Amino acid sequence: IGTDTLKAITTGDFNVSIGYQNLTTLTNKAGNVTMGYKAAQTATGEYNVILGYTAGQNITSSNNVAIGRDAMGTGANSGNGLNVCIGQEAGKIITTGQKNVLIGAYNGNAINTGFHNTILGYDAGTNFTHETSFPFIANNYYDSYNNNVRPVYSSVCLDNYIDEVNKSF
Repeated sequence: IGTDTLKAITTGDFNVSIGYQNLTTLTNKAGNVTMGYKAAQTATGEYNVILGYTAGQNITSSNNVAIGRDAMGTGANSGNGLNVCIGQEAGKIITTGQKNVLIGAYNGNAINTGFHNTILGYDAGTNFTHETSFPFIANNYYDSYNNNVRPVYSSVCLDNYIDEVNKSF
């Protein structure tokens, strides 16, 4: 439902889309659910749930969840997918990153190739680009350097470098 939504679909089944220019280039993939302005606009993956203004705009991988304005927005995610990005600009430029869970506004919005990260909070991991296997809960958690976590404000970090994390507090 909407202007240019699913306009190229030929054989894809079980796609549901509501909004302006959603899934405009999708031809034969199945199981996508989108809602919003240009949500998953040029997406070619399948079994994605994309909700929000320009969320998941260029997703080419499958099995992702993006909820919020620009969540997984501009990255051409061509990895194996399985990302969960909830919040404004969460995972905004993920390219080949996979199996990330980013919950909170701006979380992991610079991750492009990182994978297996779990980031909860607000504005956390905003400078991470390729970090791997970082689980943490934080607010305004900005940086990592040589796998040493640098918390700002409040955070809880659980990873393989727990001794380095403890030194940061």
